[in-house]
Amino acid sequence: MLNAKEIISFFKQEINNLYFLIGVFLAKIICDFLLISIWGNVGFEENLFWKLITTILVVFFGYLYINQKIQLKIFTFNADFDNTFVSNLKTLSMIYLISLILIFIIDEFKSYIEKAHSPFLPLLQIFGWYYIIVSYYSVSLLFNWINSKKNKRTIAYFNYFKITLIVTVVYIFIAQLINFYFDISFLSDLCSVLYILLVILLGIWSYILPYNKKDWFSLFHRYDLKNLKLYLTSFVVLSLILFFSWVGESSTITYSMDLVYPEMGKLTLLPILAMTFYGLRILLIMPKKSKAQQDIQQKVDSISTLTAFNKFILEENMLNRSHLLEYFMQSLRSAVNVDFAWVEDYEAKEDNRYKIFYNVNNSFLEQFNLIPNIKNIVNSIENVTIIASIRDIWAQIPKNVFRGSIAMIPIFERKHRVGTIFLGRKQAYSFATEEQQIMNTFAKNYEVALVNSILLQEALEKRRYQFEIQLAKGIQKKIIPQELPKIKNFSVAGISIPANELGGDYYDLIHLKNGEPTLLIADVSGKGVSAALYMSQLKGIIASISSNIETPTQLLENLNSILYKHTERQIFITLSAITIANEKGLLKYVRAGHSPLIVKSQGIILEKAPKGIALGVANSKIFSNNLEEIEIQLCKGDLVFAYTDGLDELKNKDNNEYGTGNIYKIISGTQVTKAQDLIDETLNSVKSYMNGVRQFDDLTILTLLYNGDE
Repeated sequence: MLNAKEIISFFKQEINNLYFLIGVFLAKIICDFLLISIWGNVGFEENLFWKLITTILVVFFGYLYINQKIQLKIFTFNADFDNTFVSNLKTLSMIYLISLILIFIIDEFKSYIEKAHSPFLPLLQIFGWYYIIVSYYSVSLLFNWINSKKNKRTIAYFNYFKITLIVTVVYIFIAQLINFYFDISFLSDLCSVLYILLVILLGIWSYILPYNKKDWFSLFHRYDLKNLKLYLTSFVVLSLILFFSWVGESSTITYSMDLVYPEMGKLTLLPILAMTFYGLRILLIMPKKSKAQQDIQQKVDSISTLTAFNKFILEENMLNRSHLLEYFMQSLRSAVNVDFAWVEDYEAKEDNRYKIFYNVNNSFLEQFNLIPNIKNIVNSIENVTIIASIRDIWAQIPKNVFRGSIAMIPIFERKHRVGTIFLGRKQAYSFATEEQQIMNTFAKNYEVALVNSILLQEALEKRRYQFEIQLAKGIQKKIIPQELPKIKNFSVAGISIPANELGGDYYDLIHLKNGEPTLLIADVSGKGVSAALYMSQLKGIIASISSNIETPTQLLENLNSILYKHTERQIFITLSAITIANEKGLLKYVRAGHSPLIVKSQGIILEKAPKGIALGVANSKIFSNNLEEIEIQLCKGDLVFAYTDGLDELKNKDNNEYGTGNIYKIISGTQVTKAQDLIDETLNSVKSYMNGVRQFDDLTILTLLYNGDE
């Protein structure tokens, strides 16, 4: 037999409440048909009790289900929010449009159904239930949005929404009943006045809730502002029309829901009201294009700070790790504004673990360590972790203890945890998603810097130096993908072999703003640690700006603009970008001084070499004027072969270059079923050609096979 705890646990599960909700709803509709078929239409008073019992059950299980949605998710951030938000907007707009169309259908058949044979009366009630389901779905999405963009008003808003629900339920299911059976209208009148006041305040609060523009910048810049504004405007207009249709004196929606239970529309109106004003606020805080450009400039400033840090590493050859950490903290605080910061060094003695204080003293740290279980949380993290609001997790902590937002960045050295960086803000919910991405990028570069410091420090010990280089090589392997993601109708493969332990070649697969997959292959001038650091910086810049870029040409132009301002003149980068424009074999190709692309099309070998100069050597105007984008249409079985000059400039013992002739022979003579086959055949050929001669330049190959539109 189930005990009380098991029953409570059962109803705490969201899916169980949903099953009960659907079950009670179906039972009610079926029984309505049966009862009316047997006894015909009954009077309002006799029908009220049946409506009360069945509707309360539906509302009860519906509340349990929605209550699981109306729960604050404490830890931040929802990485998928930007993608799902637009999808939710489209879905909800379509549902609201259908809801408006149904109004005309109900009006058209209203009189007919009322005069028809009695069993058809519940048909109008089904429309009422449809609007109730729309309301449930709206509130579910609304609170998913709110949880993904939490701020200091979120908990209070949740509580206020619950209070409004409770007052509305009391009005509908208790005050009305007392008034009807006992002719006592005081409670009904009081609840009616309270309802009106609460609804007005709910609309105002829903409007001011998404007040922080910074929390929405990642959404505003991931999508084209015109399209996003169109989606939001359509949604807001539809929801406003639906809202006023809901509250009209002769509202068809209210009529259909009154058949479910009198005044039921007042309860289901609340989510529509909140959703309408919440969406209206988001629409009004959308930045103009100039504001978007300012935010892009903020990204450039962050990249500039990161570049300065990398330059510091190269020029200073920093051996003192304390100074390195101090400079890193200064750079990080320049990129991410904080109220206070400190570092915990696990390698130091217990009484000297806390270092590099910023607006922090021992008393503050003692209070922070009073937070329950905070040490276990800090020790368990492996990536940048943000607690959006300390006070919401540990509400019982004293008021004098820090209660805002905290970002924790773990420090690793040779896969061993050596410390944690803490960045704090007094205001809760104040770290935006893009700031977390900036911290991630800085953390990875600091890890490379740490390894570089160790390598320099141990350079005199050859064995240990080689060991540390292998660690840095392992980090670089994380930056260069070991396996490229699968692309529908295509087979792709890549490999990069550095001449020394660390290389300056790079390849990757990214997705542009419109979702088009784009293959990249690049060669940083020079070799070794310097080239590896610039390669790491290049990947960081690409990761930061690619979500705002629509074409490969724009990508190269933005990269050049940043690199020209923030790299040394003697450093340049060649790069090719191959965008897969559709699943039918259409490619867009652009290059910045890189080796030409080789294409095997229907058995014919072609060399594609649109004009373009290397990144970082010319200003934006000169670079753009010398950049050409071409399209390549592939047929089934066609091959694309991209490479760095470390392949064709390989020299054997006779000092003869490998050349493009050997590459053409391999491409024309190899039977390929997948892209990796061509790489394997090329490496075998290179090995035979070199015959043991040492490789002097980094070698990278990227291949693509079109399998046809399946």
